[in-house]
Amino acid sequence: MTQATLDDISSDAGHLYHLLDTMVDMVLEEAGAGGQGEWPRLSALLWVARDLGEKVRDDLEALPPKQKGGAT
Repeated sequence: MTQATLDDISSDAGHLYHLLDTMVDMVLEEAGAGGQGEWPRLSALLWVARDLGEKVRDDLEALPPKQKGGAT
């Protein structure tokens, strides 16, 4: 298996962000419908994961092209 470039990682982080964003929406809809149990805790964890995924993506996109594996 080849080593991932920073471009690959940036893409993966972007996909992670969209996945977690969708999951947060689903959890909040369930909680609004009277969900009980672990939903509040799960929702809080998903918000943290979503925001971290967005930060990773933004930090990687802020790197100079040379560090991202782009052309010099």
